[in-house]
Parts: sequence; C-alpha cells; structure tokens
Amino acid sequence: MSLARDWLNRQLLHWGYRVERTLKPDLFEILLWRFIEINDRELQFIQIGANDGVNYDPLRSVVTNKRVKAQGAVIEPVPRFFELLQQNYAKYPSIEPLNVAIHNVQRTANLYYVDERSVKELPKWVLGIASFDRSHLVRNGVPEDKIRSTEVPCKTVVEIYEEQQLSRLDLLQIDTEGYDATIIRGLDFDRLRPRLIHFEHGLRDGLMSEKDFVSLVGFLNSQGYQVLPEDYDAIAFKPNDLLGSLLDKG
Repeated sequence: MSLARDWLNRQLLHWGYRVERTLKPDLFEILLWRFIEINDRELQFIQIGANDGVNYDPLRSVVTNKRVKAQGAVIEPVPRFFELLQQNYAKYPSIEPLNVAIHNVQRTANLYYVDERSVKELPKWVLGIASFDRSHLVRNGVPEDKIRSTEVPCKTVVEIYEEQQLSRLDLLQIDTEGYDATIIRGLDFDRLRPRLIHFEHGLRDGLMSEKDFVSLVGFLNSQGYQVLPEDYDAIAFKPNDLLGSLLDKG
C-alpha cells in the first residue's frame, strides 16, 4: 500500500502541487486527481450536502481548479447555505447549485437545522448538521428550542443526473449527516454507476454504527466496489477503473 500511495503522490507533481509528508495523507484527493488525469482533466460529479461551497468542502479546490473541466451539481437544501453556495459558484457556469434534498422515495421532506441566531451560543460547526432526523441534532448537543424545520423539495440522484445531462458520473460526493448509507443503498446501479463514491461514516461520533458500516461495505462489494476507510469518511471505487488505468497510463 505504501508503494502505491507514494506513486500516487508523485502524480500530483504533474499538477504543480508540492507533496509533503504528513501523518494522514488525503487519500481521497490523491485518488480523485488520478481519476481526473485519466479522464483528460474532466470531472462529471454530483455533490450532495455542499453547504456553502467553501467550508468543510473536500471538492472546492478541485472543481474550481483552472486545469479541471468540471461539470455537475452542488446540492444544498438549507436556504441560508444555498444562497451562499450560489454566490460562491456564480463564476462557474458548468457547476449548478440546486436547492433540493436527496430522497429515494419522498417528493418533499422536513429538514431540521439550527437557528442561525444561535451561532453565538453554540459551536459554529453545528450550523452545518441539518438532517431529516431531528434527534441527530439533539445528539450533537443542540437544545430543542434552537432547532427549526423547513419543508424542502426532494429528488433522486438519477433525476439530478439526467437533468444535468451528464454523460457519466465520475464522482458522487455525499455528506448528509447520517443519511449517506440510505442514499447509497437507494441508488439505481443499473442506470447509474459512479466511478468514485466518497461518503461520511462518522464512526467515531456514532454517525454510523460499526454494524451499519460493515453492512454498507458488504453492499458496495456486491456492486463491484472496494472501500477504503478514512478517518471520518470512506472511498468506494471500482478496482478495474483505477488499477487498469494505472497499468495503461502508468
């Protein structure tokens, strides 16, 4: 594994990045840049839970890079974050902000979020933990009287994919505060098969239980994916897509 990681790190030099030794190298970013290189610097993607497009965003620096031809949708259901998302992507016409939520069945759903006026009383990060599950906010220390709800329109991932007129899906990025596994299990893999899926497991905070994570990994394996766990997230990829490309273009 160390030899493969060293090789992937060297590929970043081609893009003008300085590679430094760290205790926790960003494996997702390394793999993503490699996929972009394989695809002639193109990236077609859907990001679910984009927040404001800057904070806590693992894609911002990649999809706005001038060397990358990025096309896709950045999805954020919380109105105040969506307004910022629109502003932050105003200069990138091939990336469309969408004010919807992803749900496999429902056309509308109640979304729970933290009252913005509480930002001085609570840690700033709680503003980013909107969820269909009210108890998720409570478990993260949000007082009941600081929780608000709003009804949001919902679409499926396939609907977003077709509306964006993408020819393939290189990356499905998911950060939905505990709903990631449901979205993945609800994907229509016969119609849409992402090459990379980057999702949040949050095991250390109980966002996903170990049992649920193992079950999800098994499900992804059954769909032909291998899964690489990171500290708080995980990367699902098709071995033939990555390893075959390394042999062809290495």
